[in-house]
This record gives sequence, structure tokens and C-alpha cells, in this order.
Amino acid sequence: MSIHPVSTMSRPQVQVVSFARAVGFYLVLSTLLSVSVALATPSPSPSTASALEKEGAPDASSPLEQVPPSQPLGDQAEPQTKSVSSPQLVSGWTLTTRGGVSSCFPSGEASCDSTYPGFSFGGNIGYYWRYVGLTLDADWGTLTPSGTGSDQVSMRFTHIGLALSGLFPISTDFRAFTTLSLGPGWLTITDKPSDSQIEWSSLWSDLRVDLGTHWAVLDYLSIEASLSLLIHSGGTRCLSFQGAGPCSPVSELPSREQDIVHTLLIRGGAVWGFPPSSPSVAADETSK
Repeated sequence: MSIHPVSTMSRPQVQVVSFARAVGFYLVLSTLLSVSVALATPSPSPSTASALEKEGAPDASSPLEQVPPSQPLGDQAEPQTKSVSSPQLVSGWTLTTRGGVSSCFPSGEASCDSTYPGFSFGGNIGYYWRYVGLTLDADWGTLTPSGTGSDQVSMRFTHIGLALSGLFPISTDFRAFTTLSLGPGWLTITDKPSDSQIEWSSLWSDLRVDLGTHWAVLDYLSIEASLSLLIHSGGTRCLSFQGAGPCSPVSELPSREQDIVHTLLIRGGAVWGFPPSSPSVAADETSK
């Protein structure tokens, strides 16, 4: 099924445009991953011993040296130096928000030569263990038609899915991940002047595949960079004019009309964790 505006480009031109877009997507993804790895590499910090050497050793004749370390001088006792640890990757219950660029991805007879990128945003809520994550995901976005009268045409997509993620820790504050999200999906093209619409929809076969990284910047906060592909397959196609029209399962359409364009997503986001409740802190608050 060709669910896109009619193209005016020749076949060689379409192939050149598709190849150029693929190269562009590869360069963008490589840049995102390179930046993530560079940011995740910890920079050396001065040791505690070096800091003490700069301050100088205390004078042995000082009266403070005669006081045992276990006996603080009341309110004047010096606080002990605490070691600073790097932020940890988010785990447990999490909330993720995402945003970025969406682009049409050709599939079979359904090409994208009349469609330019748009924007998308989404998120999820779920639970992350050390190597596995289970979340409920949602995505929404647009694509930009081109050509005569394209300013009156809109393209939108929606995805809702139950997602299973594989997590691959590389260090204490950096990991890679891959995700499969399966569930309902919609892809709609609306022509406002004619009040007509083409809609593809499925209640279970809309699949999203992710590749990405998480980098911990603070406790309970990680930055995400990801590349996703929404694969629209199966489902039903509806052609409507002024709110009415036929709907047919994609499997019953002629073979040349069964192809549906996919959607490529390049996005960044934030993964928020929920700090665990501390029983000791709650007891202290109660006793006050």
C-alpha cells in the first residue's frame, strides 16, 4: 500500500534521494553515539593525598594533636572528608521523556520521495533491572509532505506499545540498550480542501525497534540518545471522503498496494528515577 503523496520524480532520482537520506541518518547516528561515549568517559580528578600535600601537614606542636581523634571538640569538630562517587545509572521505577526528528522510511512500492522529515515526541513509564527493562511506551509525531498543495496536507503517526529492553552496562554510568515495542499504531494522511483521508491502523502489529545509550549525569537522572524504526505492517486501510468510506484489511488489497512506509526516529531524552523511601529517615521524621 502506498500511503504517501504522489511522486513527480523519476526512478533514478528516487534512488539517489533515498541513498542520500540513508547516508545522512548513518552520520547523525554515528555522531550521537560518539558524543555519548566521549561524555561517558570520566576525567581524572586530583587525589585526596595530593590535596592534603598542597594544604601541608599539621604542626606537631599544635595542641590539637594532643587530642585523640575519637574525642571531638564539641561543635568545633572538623567534618570527615567523604569520597565523591560518580552518578549511577537509573534503575527501578523510571519515567522517560523523548523528542527529536521523524522521517519517512521507504518500504517496497511505498516510497518517500514526496515526504520530508517532521518532529516527534514520546515517553514511557516502567521498571529497569540490571539487564532487562519492561515499560509502557507511547509515541506521536508528524511528517512533512512536499509538492503542489502540500501545505494543505498533513501526515501524523501514533504508536502505543508494551516494550521489552535489553540493557548492556559498559561502566557504572554508561550503558547501551536495544528495545522492542509492540502494540497499536496509526498512520494518517489528511487532505483538508477535499476533506479526504487515508488511514492505516492496527491494534497489535505496530512494531518499534530501538538502539540507543544511557549516560548517568546525576543520581536518578540519565540522558538518552536513540535511533528507532517504526515498522507499520498488517492492519487495516481506510479511505474516507467527508467522513465516510470503505475500510479493507491490508492482506486483502492488491499486492502493489500492501506496502506501507515506515517511520525513522532520531531522538534524545531524559530518564528519571524514583528515589527509594528510607525507613530510617521516616522514623526520624516521626520522632521529631
